Amino acid sequence: MGLRLAIAIALFMQICAQSVHSFFMIKISDIIECMQEMAPEELAEPWDNCGLLVASENESAERVIVCLDVTRAVVDEAIKSGAQLIVAHHPLIFTPIKRIDMGSVQGALLLSLIRNNIALYAAHTNVDKTYGGLNDLLAGLVGLDVPPPPPDEHAPLDYYRIGEFQSAMSAEAFNERVRSRLKLGSLIVSAPNGDPGGAQNGQMDTGGRAKTIKKVVVMCGSYSLEAEKFATTGADALLCGEIRHHEALELAGMGVHIIQAGHHGTERFFISLVEKWIADRYPEAAIQGVGFSSPPTTFYHGGGGLNDV
Repeated sequence: MGLRLAIAIALFMQICAQSVHSFFMIKISDIIECMQEMAPEELAEPWDNCGLLVASENESAERVIVCLDVTRAVVDEAIKSGAQLIVAHHPLIFTPIKRIDMGSVQGALLLSLIRNNIALYAAHTNVDKTYGGLNDLLAGLVGLDVPPPPPDEHAPLDYYRIGEFQSAMSAEAFNERVRSRLKLGSLIVSAPNGDPGGAQNGQMDTGGRAKTIKKVVVMCGSYSLEAEKFATTGADALLCGEIRHHEALELAGMGVHIIQAGHHGTERFFISLVEKWIADRYPEAAIQGVGFSSPPTTFYHGGGGLNDV
């Protein structure tokens, strides 16, 4: 075989290999298609801003980072690892912006993404609402049975779930179950009579009976349900990320036991959920979760102790 022929064959094989790789490489559009199947963007609330926020759908996405919030640590890790795409729960661009100001936190992060050719996709309330999404996962983690979705695929979806335990438990047992199963150091608890310690410590419902928990409303992140709507659920308790002070007082006055497990504490499971969605579809993709164990806030306890929530 002549030298020229050998070189020509080698070049031809190299071109073929590159063409095959380009043909089969995972693109951002592929990841978006996967996310759309699991949590269609049309499920998102009208005020939300889900979807592709930075870059083009035709770019490569063979290395993906999944996070709750787009922070400097997340962007730096994406740059360091060579990731081409970040899938975040909370949109970095939430309200319309008139300019990208490098002097602002948001602007600096956006410029870093653009300069390093890193795409950004946000999946927020659509993942909270979709069946098999974040609220279903949260309910399952604490052992609640949630009714199956209605057969009508066009039925509206709520961004909360109503589940029941197989048997009722004390408020204290409920507190500890949530804390341990969500792997948290502490919780914020509001009880009907102001005693978060549970039935064994004297907690009573509004009828003077020892409080037990069987039916629970689950809402990851921020609670946003009117008291009248909550009352129609017949739930004994609420598990959420956070709730406003006066809303908590109102529900407690209705005899509802409330657990606030933290915005990060309830929504960080978005990371493992989306990692699984993408890995099941594209096992060859390199997927990295960032920020699961890095809550932005902690509780300070006297003596220097810190606990996440």
